[in-house]
Amino acid sequence: MDTPRQFNTFQEMVDVLAPNTPHALVLDWWRRLERAVDYYFVAYFGRIRPKPREYRAVFSADSRIGSVAASQIDKLRRRRNEIAHGSSQSLSSVEAAAFAESAWRLAWMIGSAVPNDRALESGAALVV
Repeated sequence: MDTPRQFNTFQEMVDVLAPNTPHALVLDWWRRLERAVDYYFVAYFGRIRPKPREYRAVFSADSRIGSVAASQIDKLRRRRNEIAHGSSQSLSSVEAAAFAESAWRLAWMIGSAVPNDRALESGAALVV
């Protein structure tokens, strides 16, 4: 039995998964972005799972994130739903890679908007 492949960089992951399992790559990176949203909301509001309209408004008002990023998250959410729920039959490796990169950048931005001390004090570092 072969040893499972371990990825050392984001690019290595995308290079393997995008051409072989593009749908899985999109769903994986959507989930990672969703966890970043949860982290932010636990840190600042003590709860997870905001409605899209709520996180759009909150992120738009937060100068560290902004309305452009909030719109990008919403666009990714709609595309993920198409992919996950079958209304989209085709997904190229290029599109999957672009989705993953966008989700990665947005998740990093959202996570960076939470100072470490706030993450620790709020419990976000433990919950998410």
